[in-house]
Amino acid sequence: MEGRIVLRPMRQGGKGHCVGTLDGDPLFIDGKTARVGDHAFQVSDLGEDLLDAVSDASDRLWGQEWQGKLAFVTGLNKRTCAPNRIVSHGLPGWVLARLGEMAATAHPRATGSMAMAAAFLLDEDADVASVMRDLVDLVSTGALTMNLERNAYLEARAAHQEIREVEEAEGVGPPTTPGP
Repeated sequence: MEGRIVLRPMRQGGKGHCVGTLDGDPLFIDGKTARVGDHAFQVSDLGEDLLDAVSDASDRLWGQEWQGKLAFVTGLNKRTCAPNRIVSHGLPGWVLARLGEMAATAHPRATGSMAMAAAFLLDEDADVASVMRDLVDLVSTGALTMNLERNAYLEARAAHQEIREVEEAEGVGPPTTPGP
């Protein structure tokens, strides 16, 4: 079965996971069976088209070196996430559905980093509630702190530039533009 596959958030319902679209029609994955409308076929029949969709979504989340990160975040074996295996065997429907959802966020790289952080915490046998609290704390306080530090840096840089321009205008400091 050939066609353009797009992994994206979809309304769930019916048998299997709705993982996105195949040529604009909802694509469901249930085990090794894929379905578009009334037409059922093997997931392996999606081949290169599925790999392209997985690669597109994963590139947005983790860049071109996504295979190991996808394996780590999902808990799948690295071999399962290898491109040649995706072509020949596909991926579980839940993986494809979550991949499409994460890649469709407003900030996919940040989402990919947060998924990695959650996976690291869960790998340490932390309970899910604790992981979520840690991530919320990290995002809220960490991002706030980074923003405050960034703003302070930008303000200091602007003040320094302003001083240099005043000094140059008064003929006191070195010129702010390179000479001839």
